Amino acid sequence: MSKKTYSELLTSPKWQKKRLLVLNRDNFTCQYCGDGETELHIHHTKYEKGKNAIEISEQYLLTLCRICHYNVTFLTSDIECFLYYKYIHSEIDQKEKIKVRNWVEEIIKTRMIKNGKNI
Repeated sequence: MSKKTYSELLTSPKWQKKRLLVLNRDNFTCQYCGDGETELHIHHTKYEKGKNAIEISEQYLLTLCRICHYNVTFLTSDIECFLYYKYIHSEIDQKEKIKVRNWVEEIIKTRMIKNGKNI
């Protein structure tokens, strides 16, 4: 039997069960921004040596919304992370939040394309 790709692992019933357990544990809510309405991802906070994505302990899995997950993955500079943190945790008005969120999404799209990822 050949080794499964990462994408194949994430479509397996075993992963889907673990994913559902983590989503339930986290109340189907992004653990960074509290969003529970948009697409939710499971973020691997740590990979354990010799284990594939499915075998990782639930303590290293975290529910994040799509934008926070991409933020963790693709925003790398201190200023980008600071601005995103300010977006999530501040009292800036809704119009300004939309501008910051659009800016962050544009950075993420650019980085994903640069890294050969699908958007």
